[in-house]
Amino acid sequence: MRFRYLSLAVAGLASIVLATGGTSVSQEQQPPPGRDELGHVLIEKMIDVDATARATDGLRTAPILFHEKIATPTSVEKVDVVMTATVVYKTSRGDTGRLEMNNKLFPVESPSRRFTTTTVTWAKNDVAAAGAERVFQVAIHARNRGDRGEPAITKVKRLTVVVEMWPAGD
Repeated sequence: MRFRYLSLAVAGLASIVLATGGTSVSQEQQPPPGRDELGHVLIEKMIDVDATARATDGLRTAPILFHEKIATPTSVEKVDVVMTATVVYKTSRGDTGRLEMNNKLFPVESPSRRFTTTTVTWAKNDVAAAGAERVFQVAIHARNRGDRGEPAITKVKRLTVVVEMWPAGD
């Protein structure tokens, strides 16, 4: 926080100098939050959700929990990307769920009727960058394990997503 107050003080001083007709102070253009000029991007989101996926014979729902376009760094041609999703969820007894992250499925199962937490990671190297937008997505699926005649249910109440990019090979 000390640096934020310092930059506000410098910006305020520059405004005072300009208002009084003094010498202007140039400010460097800062990259947007979560980005730096070296080709690094870091996006973090914590989302409280109330999502339920159901699976019955012939009918399945897969709510999308996170869907966001994120621009790659403009200063590099290729990046390495890591996306991590932490979910607080529970499945119906005897059934499983699947967390889908960027078209890859990860099995999830709760050992009891209580909510539990799991973290999954997706990574890809040498992704074309140069400012291109990439879509990052997380969805939840239910999967009926038995033939009980009841729908399988997977409920999610919280999701934390971290997407990080940096120049390929670093």
